[in-house]
Amino acid sequence: MQRKYKFKLVTFIMLLALVSSMNLGAIFQGINSEPITATSLGKVLSSQEVGATTSNTSMNTMLKSVVPTSSTFNGVSLTQPSRPALNIKLPTEATNGTSFGYQQSISGLPNVAAGQISVIQGGSTIYNVSGVSDPNVQAALSFIASNASNSNDYVLFIGGNVTLSNSMANTGAAGTFSGLSGKVKSLTIFANTTDSLTSTPNVAATGSYTITTPTNNYFGAPTVFRNITVAAANDNFYAQGNSIAFMPGSNFTQTGISVYGGTDGTSNVTGDTNIYVGSTGTGTMSFYGGNSNGGNISGNTHVSIINASGLGTVTGGNASGGIINGNTNVSVTGFTGNIANMSGGVLVQVLVLLLLTVTFIIIGILRFLVQVIMVLTTVVLFMEQLKVRFSTLLKV
Repeated sequence: MQRKYKFKLVTFIMLLALVSSMNLGAIFQGINSEPITATSLGKVLSSQEVGATTSNTSMNTMLKSVVPTSSTFNGVSLTQPSRPALNIKLPTEATNGTSFGYQQSISGLPNVAAGQISVIQGGSTIYNVSGVSDPNVQAALSFIASNASNSNDYVLFIGGNVTLSNSMANTGAAGTFSGLSGKVKSLTIFANTTDSLTSTPNVAATGSYTITTPTNNYFGAPTVFRNITVAAANDNFYAQGNSIAFMPGSNFTQTGISVYGGTDGTSNVTGDTNIYVGSTGTGTMSFYGGNSNGGNISGNTHVSIINASGLGTVTGGNASGGIINGNTNVSVTGFTGNIANMSGGVLVQVLVLLLLTVTFIIIGILRFLVQVIMVLTTVVLFMEQLKVRFSTLLKV
């Protein structure tokens, strides 16, 4: 009896040593091709013939193909899953607010004081009027339009609280912000005598005056807001294809504020649009790279937000209608609070990429598990067949 168990143990160990080199697929096919018949013990213990045939039509042939040979592979080849090409790229950032506009502080310059409206160029005050009112703002803008060079950056300092009206009209006439088209390289608007270059984003800079704007506000030149408080409940700001930047210290209060890199839809934009946001304020602002209602843009749109508080809609496209012939670029890298809606930018692309990546990983895991199950099933069936065979042999 002990001799019989020793024989079984030695035989089982030998089989385990052979499993790693066995063609399990051939074994499985051979087992299922015809029923098992009794074989004499002498035949089992005799040396086995080794052949290179790939036929799996009988158990005898299966035994010939157990030892690996240089024969043609007869397994199942698994093809890689098709992967759609992904057009994923980082957005092109909007023109940074530190690369255009007046970059020095106006603190201490002549006529930078309460109750004054001043125009500054190259560190010098070139125009000044006492009394803060919309007509005096128009007078300062008229001076710029008549005397400016489109190769120079200009500053409009407003030293008091004021409600703007006609100066924001879209007439293109002298005395309006829209009338500076082609007249200046840029216009930076301040309403703070200290004009700190290290103001905190999204809050009012200490000592800033408040500018109250009308419902619709139009710009004709690249414009920068810095160290200024703007009361703009449900107001719209149209850059009309000019770069516009909101820098630290600019504080837009109240809700429903919308900024468009393009127009109100009554005209098209030739070229790109650029909105750069380094500060919004205590209100809620929405940013559209395109137009408000129809109208086409021939170039690319750009919205870059590096610091903001409450955000409504952020998109590289139009609010409605119209065609953007170029790319829409949206980048949001820093904000507090919530974003109500966002589209047309890197966030959407990244989410799609992550979803596809996770899907491919899951598919790969499932394929691997299926292969493991197939191998284990083959091994189990093989061992069961061996058990039947050896049970038969031991009875002989």
